[in-house]
Amino acid sequence: MRSSSDNNSPVFFTRNLLLRLTMRYIPYRILVFLTPIYSLCIVGCGSSDSDMTDRGSAKVDTLASGEIVVQNAGDPLWGYGGGWGVVEEMRYGSGIGEDTVLFGQVGSFDVDEQGRLYVLDRQSQEIHIFDLGGALIRTVGGKGGGPGEFESAVSVDVSYTGEIWVVEMADGKLTVLDSEGNYQRTWQLDTVGRFYTVYPGGFDRMGHYNALIFSQEGEDIEELLVRFDEGTTPIDTIAVPKSPVEAEFFELVSDDGRARTTLTIPNQGSFDWTFAPGGNLWTLYTGTYELTEMTTDGKVIRRGTKDFEPIQVTSAELEQFRQRVSWFTDQGGTVDMSRIPRQKPVVESFFSDEEGNLWVLRTGTSPEDANRLFDIFNAEGYFLGEIRLPFSLIVALKPVVQGGILYGMTRDESGATMIVSAQIHRN
Repeated sequence: MRSSSDNNSPVFFTRNLLLRLTMRYIPYRILVFLTPIYSLCIVGCGSSDSDMTDRGSAKVDTLASGEIVVQNAGDPLWGYGGGWGVVEEMRYGSGIGEDTVLFGQVGSFDVDEQGRLYVLDRQSQEIHIFDLGGALIRTVGGKGGGPGEFESAVSVDVSYTGEIWVVEMADGKLTVLDSEGNYQRTWQLDTVGRFYTVYPGGFDRMGHYNALIFSQEGEDIEELLVRFDEGTTPIDTIAVPKSPVEAEFFELVSDDGRARTTLTIPNQGSFDWTFAPGGNLWTLYTGTYELTEMTTDGKVIRRGTKDFEPIQVTSAELEQFRQRVSWFTDQGGTVDMSRIPRQKPVVESFFSDEEGNLWVLRTGTSPEDANRLFDIFNAEGYFLGEIRLPFSLIVALKPVVQGGILYGMTRDESGATMIVSAQIHRN
C-alpha cells in the first residue's frame, strides 16, 4: 500500500490537480430547425467543407474539423421485422429458490468476467455475490468502521482481476477487497461530505477505474474524474461532461434573502453520459435527441441524431403537475404554467453495451412501453432499430451487458427492487 506521501497516490494527485488539469469540456453548439417531424442539424452541416454520404436512410456528414455527423431518418438498419430479442432468465433478490436474499435498497451492481453478479445493498452496507446460476456465493462487507466494513458505500465495481472496489463518497474512501471479500487497501478521495444517489465513476471498458473528485478554486467547484490503472496509479484527469443547456427552475426566496427553494420546470431536456468502449465518452441530450462521442479532453468526434415525432403534453398531465407542487405554492411560490414546455423529450436516458452499442430509453406513452422500449444505435451512431423488453428496466443504475446477457434493476408487483438478467438474441 502506498503512503500518502507517494507522488502516485490519489491523495497527492488530487491535491495537485490544478497544476495538471488539461482536460476541459467543450460546450456544444447546436442549431435546431423545427419541422413537422423534428430533426437536428449541427452547425456546418451541408457546408462546402463537408463530405456528405448516404448509408441506408442515414445521412453522414464529415465536417472540415473531422467531426462525423450521422443524421438518422428513422428507418432501422435491421429492417422492419428483424433485429434483436430479449428473453428473461432470472431475478436476483426475489427470495425464491436458491436466492434467499431480499435487497433493502440496491445502490449499485456489477458483473465480473465469469458472469458473477455483485450487488451493493445500501441499507445493510453489504455486497451480495451470486454465481451465474443465481445462487448466492457469499456476502461481504457490512456496517462498521473496521477494515472491509462500510458506513456510506454508494458504488461497487469489479476489476478484470476480480478485485472489488467500493466507494464511500461521504467519507471520501475508495476501498479495495480481493475476490473473496478480504480487505486489501484504502485510499482517500476528495469527496468528503458529498453524496450522490448514483455514483458516476467506476471501471470503463478499457479496465481503468474512474474516481469522482471535486476541485475548488475560489467559489468555483469543478467535478472531475481521476482515471487510474488497476494499481491505482493516476494516468489521466477528465472533466465530467456538462449539459449544453442549463435547467430552468421556479424559485422562491425568503423575505430575508437567506433561504431559497427551487422547483424544476418539467418537460425540459435532460443530460446523461456513459463510458464508450474505446476510452471515450458518449453523451445524450434528450431535448434534441442528440448522441455525442467525445474524447476525454472534450473534443467532439461524432454526433448521432434521429428524427422523431414530438410528444404533446396533455391538459391532464399539466393538472397533475399543478397538484403535485402544492407544497411549493402553499409556501408562497409562484408556478408560471406558461413556462412549462407543451412538448416533452421523446427519450429519457441511455447506456452502452459490451460491443459499444447504445441503448436509448424511449419515453413511454403507454403503460406497456414505460421503461421497456429502447432505440438501439451501433458504435458509429447508426440507428439499428428498436427493442421492447419483457420487463421494465430502471436505468438510473446503468444496466450491464456481459457475455450477451443484460443485467439491470427492475421492480416486482409490490415495488420491491431486484436485479433481472436476460439473454440477448441477435437475429
